[in-house]
Amino acid sequence: MSSKSLLRVACAAMACLAITAGVASAQRLDRRTYFTFNTPVAIPGVTLPAGTYLFHLPQAYAKDVAQVLSQDGKTAYSMFFIHPVWRAEATEKPELEFMETGYGMPIAVQTWWHPGERNGWEFVYPKDQAMRLARGIGHPVLMVEEPAGEIAAALPTGEAAPVMEAEAPSGGERLTGELAPPALPIEEPPAALPATASRTPLVGMIGLMLIAGAVLIKGLRVLRS
Repeated sequence: MSSKSLLRVACAAMACLAITAGVASAQRLDRRTYFTFNTPVAIPGVTLPAGTYLFHLPQAYAKDVAQVLSQDGKTAYSMFFIHPVWRAEATEKPELEFMETGYGMPIAVQTWWHPGERNGWEFVYPKDQAMRLARGIGHPVLMVEEPAGEIAAALPTGEAAPVMEAEAPSGGERLTGELAPPALPIEEPPAALPATASRTPLVGMIGLMLIAGAVLIKGLRVLRS
């Protein structure tokens, strides 16, 4: 292979690595998923009419914030805190698990699970909404304590209790969804919280870029000699 051909291959490799890493990283990090409801469903801050919605983790935030948008990703309905939970077995498909709400109340999402992972997220509701849900179901519901913004558990008695990372609470009905395409344009909200997401995907991408860069430098040296 000539030096010019080697240089072309190196450049093409760098471009492919950048595109592939970017697409894979977007899917892996923001967990964008479609869920379709055939009845009104409560999520933190709002009740969604029946329809298809896009759930994702905004990359401008830490991994303790989720956002729900319209199917096309253009309209935001709610952005709220989530709390890490785990369970013994991973799911094969994206999944929402609902809490058993009281009479006359719409079903409410309790946890969200990504395929192949045993770690999931429990939704954190505004205090008033969490207290209503807790009284209706007779079990604690995660809430945001104002004005400090700390996460606590709303008890059926109307009191609050501390929260610790734990196995996911036993919920009720489950709904499976489907992964949304990584290329779907989503307008990210402005960052207002500390970014504490894992840098592992970024480190991997940098490593691949360095390898491709080394090949490119070698090609340049051969070309000049």
